Amino acid sequence: MAKKKTNDDNNSNLDPGIEFLLNHAKKNSGSNVCLGSELADKIWGIPCDYLAYRWLIDQNCYTMSRIVGIAGMKESCKSAFAMSIVKTWFDSLNAMCIYVDTENKKSASLYRAIVGEENLNKTIEHRVFSTEAWQEQIISAMQAASESPAMKDRALVFVVDSLGGVDTVESGNRIDKEGMANPRNTGGMVKCKSHNEFFRHVNRYLDEKPYCLMYINHLSDDPNSPIPGAKRKPGGTGQDYHAVLDLWFSVVKATPVHKKNRGFWEKMLKIVVNKNSMGISKRNVEIPYRFTKNEDTGQIESCWFDWDAATAMLLADDSPSGPKSLLDGIIKVTENANKYSCKELGLVGVTDTELGEALRNNVELRERVSDAMGVNRIKVYPNMKIDPALREIYEKTRYAPKPKAEEVESED
Repeated sequence: MAKKKTNDDNNSNLDPGIEFLLNHAKKNSGSNVCLGSELADKIWGIPCDYLAYRWLIDQNCYTMSRIVGIAGMKESCKSAFAMSIVKTWFDSLNAMCIYVDTENKKSASLYRAIVGEENLNKTIEHRVFSTEAWQEQIISAMQAASESPAMKDRALVFVVDSLGGVDTVESGNRIDKEGMANPRNTGGMVKCKSHNEFFRHVNRYLDEKPYCLMYINHLSDDPNSPIPGAKRKPGGTGQDYHAVLDLWFSVVKATPVHKKNRGFWEKMLKIVVNKNSMGISKRNVEIPYRFTKNEDTGQIESCWFDWDAATAMLLADDSPSGPKSLLDGIIKVTENANKYSCKELGLVGVTDTELGEALRNNVELRERVSDAMGVNRIKVYPNMKIDPALREIYEKTRYAPKPKAEEVESED
């Protein structure tokens, strides 16, 4: 019987000095040490087929084992976006969710409309009233899940909604004692320091685990800034250093529009990647947030971020910041009076959703476009049940991206 190939066999041609230092480090640090050539195997995610989202975050998977920050102005659907990512985890990995509500404002009907009735019993709700309380709930759950054999390889997504929703116990005790909030107290500084310390600590529980921690933060006008329109984050900015993605939300059209001919309401949003540790920062996309209402009660029945529509809008956009210049000879999407056409897909005068969906389902063209846009590929979560051939499609680049004109080096 042939001997099974091991990592030691793979490293047999290593420089003796590197091999010595690697073995020494492993004795002292364990599994958190690897060669640079092995690092890519320790970074994985959940496959994403939406080209607009791939372009936005510059990778073809939803983030795992990391911290994701979601910030934005009021009414910019930040909580709904976090819920939509939770839905993806439910659908892809039969995950569980720990949802911590610090603002006493979570909508049960909205959560149900996004994640589905069948997923409500996979969610544990925590309503907390101090910074220490939400941090304790998150750490405690991560510790317990990491140590329990029954929870091995079980996917968990954590949501903190939001960082600025509560004060520290110290600030709360002061208000109880004095009967009012002192505008000159330093409670905000204490809270921000607490956040920073928490996020430095929590990564030890996320590393190489099928977990994700999303926090929601708020942007508001900064009255103390001399710059007109300057914003601040009530929850502090220290945690931004620890988030692999820092997504900023704003509203393009504040008033929802009723698209009677398509049977839904629509609110147009803009998402900007303020920080991206895994790819290019400052990319942005516009995306419709769509929902339906019960005709009898007027209540929301279903709602979703239409990433298929966002893909059509992105590919038809002629702006320099978009990917259109990278796709010459591969795909051309045009728009006229909100109708989209694409010769490569054989579509004429269809809706944005129909075009995006057609491209998403055309695997060969989708992956060719993705590679042409230069989207990074990462490993699919190793324990995810997926056909090996499909896994290879997500993990292996097939086409070299076309460089932008300004990126072409001179031969001089």
